Amino acid sequence: MIDAIFTDNPFAVAETCFVACRYSADRYAQEQFKRYGVQPPTFLERAQPKRAVEYLAGRYCAQRALQTLMGCEIPVGAYADRSPQWPEFVVGSITHSDNYAAAMVARKGHYSSIGIDCEPVFDSRAHKRLEANILSPVELERVDASPADRQQLITIIFSAKESIYKAIYPLTRRFMGFHDCEFLSVDNKMVFFTPSAALASGEGSEVLIVVHYVLQAQMVITNICATGNASYVDY
Repeated sequence: MIDAIFTDNPFAVAETCFVACRYSADRYAQEQFKRYGVQPPTFLERAQPKRAVEYLAGRYCAQRALQTLMGCEIPVGAYADRSPQWPEFVVGSITHSDNYAAAMVARKGHYSSIGIDCEPVFDSRAHKRLEANILSPVELERVDASPADRQQLITIIFSAKESIYKAIYPLTRRFMGFHDCEFLSVDNKMVFFTPSAALASGEGSEVLIVVHYVLQAQMVITNICATGNASYVDY
């Protein structure tokens, strides 16, 4: 089922461990949870095979990353809301899309939270449909003014906002909408946002959120490693 494993960190972030894999969903079988050392949660009992294999591949990457970080096997469970249940001394994030899964972990002393996300570059129909849902009129003006490839840029912004949400949610347990952070600009490695007043928790509109990204073939991968506390996150 898992065809290839990658341990090179595309972001070269200090004090983190990154593991990714390519997997074949059409070769999934229930017994592979045991083979790969992943405990299946009860909510997968009636799940479609696609959902089960995504969970398995993501948790497998997470446990491999934890083994590299800690030197021992540590299971990664799930909370009632189905978010990853990391050991109390670890922060991490998991992502999966299009037969690709990845996880990044670090000791809690280095970062307060991590967010990663991967997305295949949206086709022309998908990016046009998403634009109005994830971008404000001001953000759309900035996209229009950018020389970047539009389909890639919309994918990068979407993925970056997902990474920001994944970094914030473990700290606050609050849901974040796509309009809770505003796209400012992008360069060849980073995309920049400013948080909404609610997201910044009164710290001021001058706060800058920086998300790193890489393009691998037709896949966008984004990452943010945050420092701070549960009421406010420094990026």
